[in-house]
Amino acid sequence: MMKQYLVSVMGPDQRNFLHKLSEQTLALNGRWISNKVCHFEGRMAAIFKLEIAEDAVAKFEAVLQRFEHITYDIAPISPKEDNHPIEVHMHIEGEDRNGLTTEITEKLKDYDVHIGHFESQRLPVVGVSNGVYTAQITAFLPNSIDPEELKSDLEGLHSKFRVEYQ
Repeated sequence: MMKQYLVSVMGPDQRNFLHKLSEQTLALNGRWISNKVCHFEGRMAAIFKLEIAEDAVAKFEAVLQRFEHITYDIAPISPKEDNHPIEVHMHIEGEDRNGLTTEITEKLKDYDVHIGHFESQRLPVVGVSNGVYTAQITAFLPNSIDPEELKSDLEGLHSKFRVEYQ
């Protein structure tokens, strides 16, 4: 019986690692349904949804164990009710200051928002003493949350903040 698993893998960048892993997955009659991969500072992190026969999971895990310096986790995915159906893509920018990421994530927690993706940067800008903070966020909101209210609340964190969403 085919089942779905969430697999996360992390370690140093290794030449052709993802290609080799995908070939081995295919050899076990498995498939990656979706994935996200990030290379950063000589490291690699990947997360993917794997569909594979239940009796092939141990073989797949053995494949992962053959790669040196890789840590991994395999977790079964169980169907559950989606109580955060509203997907919102936000872009936040404004004058930088310490603590902004913490304040943003705290505000999203207060609204019971699930964060699907969060990427932020601090950029130096000539003429702006603190530089500029930017963030790209994919958030999943409960039905009870008005995105305009969340936008207004996030903009209230800093007088020089702008939040756009779609």
